[in-house]
Amino acid sequence: MNYLLNYLFLIIPFVCISQTEIIITGGNQLDIQNAITDFNNSSNGYGTISIKGDVLIQQNIDIPSKVTLKFFDGNKFVVSNGISLNIRGHIKKIINQIFETAELNHSIKIYNQPVHPEWFGQCSYQSTSGGNLQDDIQIQKSINSLEDGGKLIFVGNKYLINNEIDIDIPSVKLIGKGSYSSGSIISSDLIATNDSIPSIFNIKKYGLIIENLNFTKQTTTNKGVNATGKALNFVRANKSKDLDAWVYNCRFSHFKYCIYGEGANLKITDNLFASSYIGVIIREAQLDVSNSAQTRGHIIERNRFHSIGSYLSDSTLNGSTCVKISHIDGVSLPSLPEEAFTVRGYYNQISNNYADDCKTFFEGNVDRTKINNNTILFSGGTAIKAFGGYMGVISNNLIDGSFTWNANKLYPFLETDTEGLYAFPNGHGIHVNFAHFMTIHNNQILNKRFHGIYIERSKNSSIQSNTIMNFNRHRFIKRSGENPIVNDGRIYDGIHIEKVQDNDPFTDDKYNTQNIVTNNTISIPHNKIEGNFGIYVGDGDDSGFVKNNFITSTRLIQAIKIEQ
Repeated sequence: MNYLLNYLFLIIPFVCISQTEIIITGGNQLDIQNAITDFNNSSNGYGTISIKGDVLIQQNIDIPSKVTLKFFDGNKFVVSNGISLNIRGHIKKIINQIFETAELNHSIKIYNQPVHPEWFGQCSYQSTSGGNLQDDIQIQKSINSLEDGGKLIFVGNKYLINNEIDIDIPSVKLIGKGSYSSGSIISSDLIATNDSIPSIFNIKKYGLIIENLNFTKQTTTNKGVNATGKALNFVRANKSKDLDAWVYNCRFSHFKYCIYGEGANLKITDNLFASSYIGVIIREAQLDVSNSAQTRGHIIERNRFHSIGSYLSDSTLNGSTCVKISHIDGVSLPSLPEEAFTVRGYYNQISNNYADDCKTFFEGNVDRTKINNNTILFSGGTAIKAFGGYMGVISNNLIDGSFTWNANKLYPFLETDTEGLYAFPNGHGIHVNFAHFMTIHNNQILNKRFHGIYIERSKNSSIQSNTIMNFNRHRFIKRSGENPIVNDGRIYDGIHIEKVQDNDPFTDDKYNTQNIVTNNTISIPHNKIEGNFGIYVGDGDDSGFVKNNFITSTRLIQAIKIEQ
């Protein structure tokens, strides 16, 4: 029996908590407090309070974490102005009004569980009479009830927004039932019914997560620069730089700016941007103007951009861009020979996005920024405008200027301007200006009206292994085999490095030097298109870095032109 001594028996106490239910058919906060006291005396603080009549909250009260609130339809807490109501217990799921307060900035706080806008008033989609035409008040009140890091859940099909909604609580989550497109299914559409509101959500704090929500405008006739408002406005209340937010799987349409930010560290993934002037625009924070180069740390990946500007030559579409990262006053580069300038955007990544029927995919600073693996189809302007910075990477992008279903048909119809002249969309494949030590590798650039790659000012950059076809594509070709309707001159090149030297015979200073241009494949296979040069090097190639390119000279004036 000695082996029994080797065992240690532990007696573990088992506590059985008996919960009590108390029904309140009306009254005030004293009835709630008495119920909480009964729970503390009889069941270790645990219990359920069932609300079957309106309860007036006229004095401050805290509802502890062990208490469950069960509201029956049509019954609620009516909270007086200036009164604090802290709910740390559990509210049994209900999608109807359970709080009534006249104050927008009330003192109701809900802890430890998600909140619904419907708790603060009937929403428009719930109205059978059609009397409620706005939901921003309910949403604003529900946001103001969140704790730091709280969660707001949207379960309705649509919410009508007539006034801007402020988010002044850090690290909250806004989550919808979103679908890829709006319709009869549950899709959590937030619809701006007032064209004059600056934004739907004005986000003043850091750390937000917004997912599965759809943002759109009731008025969809204002196009291009004439569109109004923002869906999301990320500007810290104190004008500091750290946004630290994530926008995921949302849908945006018919805004001037879908997402606007001032500062650093936005993560924007898996969203749809459509029929808007600019998809994402990010500028520097304004707290410290002397050190405002804080437009950094942005990750923009796996998004779909559609009809952001489109191919049309309407002047209101000029400047339309899928992603823009630059100084708040726009791109400002020094004239030669000045070299000093302030970079406004760096350490950013724009990758694996899909864009079609858009003017420009990216515009802005590329300082230590990566733009790679993007598909840019039916590009109606310069696809990538890279201005300012060092050691940026533009690689593995597919850029096509033709209408996607017929490569012989550059644009779907012939458009004329006000003078009756043919006005095709313009644009290069990639345009680099004042950006040095760049890596431009493995891009496929097809059917662009201007240069395939245009280097305006750049030193010590590497331009390698790009495939450039059917550049200088001025012509509208209706069907394969037909002659071009417009036969413009042979002006543009596959790769064009601008001539920037001063032409002073005593100095003859050269600017665009020591750029490696090698292993590029350049051709014009379309027999109705003619180009200028395969490669043009304006400031010469004293170092012999332009070599080993694969150029089919058919329909070109010359394969390579190097100025001396």
